[in-house]
Amino acid sequence: MIITSLDKVPMPEITRCFNSGFSDYLLNVSASAFDLENRWKAANVDLGLSVGRLEGQRLVGLLLLATGSWEGRPTAFNAATCVEAAYRGQHTTRELFRAALPLFEQRKIESCRLEVIQQNERAIYAYRQIGFRIDRSLLGYAGELAVDPHPSLGLVAAPAPDWGFVEACHDFTPSWENQQAALVRGWQHLESWTMPSADGQTAAYALVHPLRKLVCQFGVHPEFRRRGYGRSLLAKLCTRHGRLRLINVDGRSEGMLRFSENVGLEHIVDQYEMRLDL
Repeated sequence: MIITSLDKVPMPEITRCFNSGFSDYLLNVSASAFDLENRWKAANVDLGLSVGRLEGQRLVGLLLLATGSWEGRPTAFNAATCVEAAYRGQHTTRELFRAALPLFEQRKIESCRLEVIQQNERAIYAYRQIGFRIDRSLLGYAGELAVDPHPSLGLVAAPAPDWGFVEACHDFTPSWENQQAALVRGWQHLESWTMPSADGQTAAYALVHPLRKLVCQFGVHPEFRRRGYGRSLLAKLCTRHGRLRLINVDGRSEGMLRFSENVGLEHIVDQYEMRLDL
């Protein structure tokens, strides 16, 4: 088994391996090289830290790692792990992490995080064997809302979010690819919207990736909750973009879970966020 740094592998081959390795995944995550590069740039993926398995000149497995800070600690985020079907059952994931651990030490990385679909029991078992433990559950929803409680109020587009207002709306820490640092890095692909209250104050916000039909962040200020502003904001966004996804909702956020169900969003996926302390 030959393990190599992904900075030595051409992007088309990384893309081919990614799409092949995820071709039978529980969700459709296939993407072009352009889309993957943009997403990984936002996540702060470091190909010099990432590793892959080679068979001849063919990349058959990869461990894609991003770097940043989480709760004040230098942290790596596993943006993707996949192995082509013909090479599974050979402990490739374990060997890829084993190759990455010395690089973590060199970079003084103190923890590693990842997200995995809860139905993917084989992957969860492999991660537990490496030393990962479950930190929290993340839920995903999707839908196209038609009922708008405030049809007379309009959306307000902003060139950039008011991060102070955004923070005031948070009930939980956004996941890695939805946190502020990642959204700022990928801002050219995003839209920022706010919802005014009846008296003109900012009541709610949403940060949207229109091409991916993804609501990266969404929230209602505590002073304006249970008054229809969140539902109205999502309904107006659906009028503009069609069916949208709202993913990685913290399973402990009772308010956001209740809101998602009450407005009729479809519960589409459950994930675990897992952590390895180094």
